[in-house]
Amino acid sequence: MTNWQDLEFLSSSNICQRCMGRIFAKVGHGLSNPERGEKVVFALNALGLHPSISDEQVCSICKGIFLNLRNLCAPVEDALKHYEFSSFLIGSENSVPSELEKDLESRFGQGEGLKKEFNREFGKLLSNRMHKEASQKDPDVIITVNLEYLSFRFWFKSLFIQGRYRKLVRGIPQTRWIIHDRNDSVEEVIGLPAKNMVGAENFFLHAAGREDVDVLMLGKGREFVLELSSPRSRTIDLVELARQVNASGSVEIEDLQVVGKEQVERVKSSRNDKTYLAHIESERDIDPERFHRAVSELSGKIIYQRTPLRVSGRRADLVRERVVKKATTLSVDGSHAVVEITAEAGTYIKELVNGDEGRTNPSLSGLYGSSLKVEKLDVLAIEEET
Repeated sequence: MTNWQDLEFLSSSNICQRCMGRIFAKVGHGLSNPERGEKVVFALNALGLHPSISDEQVCSICKGIFLNLRNLCAPVEDALKHYEFSSFLIGSENSVPSELEKDLESRFGQGEGLKKEFNREFGKLLSNRMHKEASQKDPDVIITVNLEYLSFRFWFKSLFIQGRYRKLVRGIPQTRWIIHDRNDSVEEVIGLPAKNMVGAENFFLHAAGREDVDVLMLGKGREFVLELSSPRSRTIDLVELARQVNASGSVEIEDLQVVGKEQVERVKSSRNDKTYLAHIESERDIDPERFHRAVSELSGKIIYQRTPLRVSGRRADLVRERVVKKATTLSVDGSHAVVEITAEAGTYIKELVNGDEGRTNPSLSGLYGSSLKVEKLDVLAIEEET
């Protein structure tokens, strides 16, 4: 409860009327802090305390920062004029409450911080001048103001485009390599034209799993979300983007739509069974009857796969349990065979065939009784989740 000594301390604090009002910002509705401060000063005078009110420019708490709001608007507006956006949020930094401000808050406990008032008031002013919505919910741009130097910086919300891609050629990775001077990854084939269309700073492909460099992605394609960071425009012609990508001859995309950030996690965490077409070869002619029997035996099997040797330096050394849902022999011709395999997400198909020196068990090579390897591999379908 407020006592007389607290009111005397407030009266002698020598702060501006705005800061006086902010001490009681949680009291009353529909008033600005300067208006609220006027009423506090009136009440103190009525009690005979005669408060000493400082000019806002030399106030020991706000240091006149609110007098500079209009001057700060112009450079912010100028910096944003080349960007398309409809909503923004003001944030602030480098404002440490003074000992006086802390003392007043501990005595009265009805106020709000300087940063909160600054964010609100500067946001209202910018909103009126730029005719944009000041929003705390998923804004297109966040403007952060350094309250000590009155400098500012921006963070623009990424633009997210969801779709499906097919990879029609072998030898290109899904994403950019660290040391890579060719623009021929799936990520670049899709991302570069999209980046140019919206003036983005960068792009990132988030996909539902990945295929090896030498594997085709066919059928309906693999679901992906393309993230375009700091775009100057938030409007993109998805038909034209598809046209440019599909003209590459190496990647095709479809079912494009602009989505929210939450779709990235959904796509990356999806666990879909996949159907593959495996072209298999042997050092000698394949025995059709024995091969058919081995493939049939593999169908429906639970297998155990230790992290393959070919990726052991990049991934944790674990033993994973996977299910081969279905395996069917399509053809056997001399030392070559073609098998269609549907397996649980995360199954290493090449190792399922060659056994990976015993790290995959059972394997098609083990069941057949002779060494087999994948010559070519295509992803035919990513099964829909049920």
